[in-house]
Amino acid sequence: MRSCQTGENKASRLLGVLRQVKDFRAARGKMYDLHFVLAVAVVATLAGAANYRQTGRRAADLPQRLLVQLGAPYDYFCAAHLTPRESTIREVLTNVDADLLDLIVGAWLHECATRDRDGDLVIALDGKVLRGAWTTENTQATLLTAMIHEQGVVVAQTLVPNGTNEITQVENLVKNLKHKRGRTIVTANAAHTQFRTATLLHKRGIDIVGDRAEEA
Repeated sequence: MRSCQTGENKASRLLGVLRQVKDFRAARGKMYDLHFVLAVAVVATLAGAANYRQTGRRAADLPQRLLVQLGAPYDYFCAAHLTPRESTIREVLTNVDADLLDLIVGAWLHECATRDRDGDLVIALDGKVLRGAWTTENTQATLLTAMIHEQGVVVAQTLVPNGTNEITQVENLVKNLKHKRGRTIVTANAAHTQFRTATLLHKRGIDIVGDRAEEA
């Protein structure tokens, strides 16, 4: 995503927010800082990785210049900056605080997001059922997401608990959209074009465009 920030500034900011995630590993034997491994995973995912194997492969292909910006350790024997393997990335991602990681990465993406020529940031509210993901009640997991138009980048998401619907989770979702460098416009389907939802978004300085308006 284009931004007024340089790539180096974006990397530095990413590392800064990732330091909020607590390192669960023992001090002995650690080769990589936790925030570096997480940053590599984020960059690999943005490059198209959809699973652990692809993340490992994308990580191995990251250019040396980017690895330097992410704080990669330097190996004098290989004369190169090192990157974690798939097994290391898998261990880290399956043991960190996933909710916190999701929150801060989404906030970072929102901060970096490009606005259109008019200075607007257009975000779509959309609910998705996660394939292969199940809750403790043995029902499929559903997320309400905030996705940037055209770029298809999710900048915030929240779980839709069993017995509720997407409409009830709008407030939980938009409270994480904190970066306001201009006007933010939300698009949504008819289910979300309600007076209550419009009022909630308006109080946060967000405009809404929907299929039709209906009073709750």
